[in-house]
Amino acid sequence: RTGAVYVYRYYDDWWYLYNMVKPNYHPDNAFETFGSDVEFSANGVAMIVAEASESSNAEGIGGDWRNTDAAGSGAVWLY
Repeated sequence: RTGAVYVYRYYDDWWYLYNMVKPNYHPDNAFETFGSDVEFSANGVAMIVAEASESSNAEGIGGDWRNTDAAGSGAVWLY
């Protein structure tokens, strides 16, 4: 129920699955949209993944993602 981002690389005239990115959490009662938008940096080193319906009011890297105090607030992840 969390969604995923599949990263492929094109090599030797063929597309190869390079990685699958999924969030490492999700509340049991949530229906989230991880991967609703994905952007890459110009050099392909960084990837930003959006989740439009994430409802936590956590801030920063140590925030409490388990709460649902900000319904539909959304979130972004940088990889």
